[in-house]
Amino acid sequence: MCIYYKGRTDLTFENREHIISAGIGGINRLPKDYVSTQFNTDSSNLEREFIRNSLISIPRPIVGPGKRGKQSEKYATKSSIVVMENLHNPGEFSLGYLKLGKPYEIPLLLYDETSKFVKFSFDKTDEGNLDEIIGSFIDKLINPEPFKLKILDDERLPLQQILLGHSTEVEDNFNFYLAKHPGNKTQVTPEKLKPFAMALTRTKTDLPQHEQYIPKMSIKMIWKEDHLRVFGKYAFNCLSFLKGKNFVLNERFDGVRGWIANGGHNIYAKMNNEYGEILAKLPVTFPELSHVIHFTKIDRHLVALVSLYETSSVFIDLADNFDSPFEADTWICDWKNRKEYRLMEYLNTLYPGV
Repeated sequence: MCIYYKGRTDLTFENREHIISAGIGGINRLPKDYVSTQFNTDSSNLEREFIRNSLISIPRPIVGPGKRGKQSEKYATKSSIVVMENLHNPGEFSLGYLKLGKPYEIPLLLYDETSKFVKFSFDKTDEGNLDEIIGSFIDKLINPEPFKLKILDDERLPLQQILLGHSTEVEDNFNFYLAKHPGNKTQVTPEKLKPFAMALTRTKTDLPQHEQYIPKMSIKMIWKEDHLRVFGKYAFNCLSFLKGKNFVLNERFDGVRGWIANGGHNIYAKMNNEYGEILAKLPVTFPELSHVIHFTKIDRHLVALVSLYETSSVFIDLADNFDSPFEADTWICDWKNRKEYRLMEYLNTLYPGV
């Protein structure tokens, strides 16, 4: 029986669910028969959006981890593509992303619709052959399929200018990026890319110059109420790991279970630094930027406090009228060192033999 789709009999169990997503460094997994393939499929889009666009989308491309929790630079997490401004030359813009706290540009052209001026730009640290870089970009404009366009409206851009970039290595769902002022109604289709290729071909001999500068990035965080369900999922996964499947299948968890699985009116989770103070009172200094899930009883409520990257804690009300005995417990994900502990296990590493 699935701990989320309780009572359904049409389920399969093909994979083991991570307690905390591997995308943010989670290591331990639940037994295979805890979480169904169907629930994983249904919740994957929400969790993917949460990791890329919620409040944790800011620390993750700065400190990590990378894909599937890996630490090497090769697998480092990249932010979404954003508009970047040259702080040494305000008003000069490009497109790029953040990786391990460093900004990188993608190849792009700037087109001024009034003057018909065309300029090519690329990452200033790219050591490739300039002719090849521009030639490859022109080829993508001539043969754009598949054409997956993302539009970035930015009021800092001049009304008559557009930025058109291409990259297949940053966002899974897009390969072309069009940045423009919200008042600019330019539409880009595969057919409209070829004139840009011709204009760029005519100016190909005017190669861009390398220059080092500090870009200003505006990373947008998209917060949705449904993102709280992911915090709830991590707490519920962890509770089932610590207490067992039968414990969480009890009907007193049906309310929070249904909300995590299906959404709806949220009476279970809220963000509040006041609850984070409870974590601060625990007699331990947690590993740097670790993820922490703390379970305790407050009056007759069984609650979880979920803290990711030491950001504001989220309070999850797992069950009310909880009259059974419950000893407080804490789960620590030290993703930087690829370790996960219960609190006492972690204390034993700090004070062995005590």
